[in-house]
Amino acid sequence: YKEFYHHVAHSFDDPWHTVHFRAEGAIEYTSLLFIPSTRPLDLFEPDRKSKVKLYVNRVFIADDLDGLLPPYLRFVRGIVDSPDLPLNVSREMLQDNPQLKKIQKGLVSRLLKDLKAKSKDDAVYSVFWSAFGAVLKEGLYEDFDRRDDILDLCRFMTSSADEWRNLKDYVASMKDGQDAIYYITGE
Repeated sequence: YKEFYHHVAHSFDDPWHTVHFRAEGAIEYTSLLFIPSTRPLDLFEPDRKSKVKLYVNRVFIADDLDGLLPPYLRFVRGIVDSPDLPLNVSREMLQDNPQLKKIQKGLVSRLLKDLKAKSKDDAVYSVFWSAFGAVLKEGLYEDFDRRDDILDLCRFMTSSADEWRNLKDYVASMKDGQDAIYYITGE
């Protein structure tokens, strides 16, 4: 996995997390996704494209396809291979393909589920959050369907502790009579 990650991501660090699964049902696909351990240099580029490569029957189709992953997961690297997508269509037609939407839904659901499982260990998850937290927070206002799932993954610094805390822990520790949360954006 590590060698393949180096080849696919063109990176020298080791992956922080690897997601390898095969989906079968209405549409069949295999995915091998990596979350890097360090922030890529192109993370905040304006075009915000995904770096997951799409294959159809092991034939390369695209490496910057819009719609395979949402912009707030642009740090994910890897490949997706599906025998169910048409091989002889242009990239423009593939972007509006309903099968591609199902693949995206499955990939995002799996990634968020794995991140939620990893978030239970604060020491491990803080490495991820330090590198990619600002990007993941973009999902709060871009993806309303998964907003609650993303909010569970978000961590915040507070004046009452010197560690990252999730919103549920903060609300549980609020003082009696406190009905508002004030925040400052920025570093």
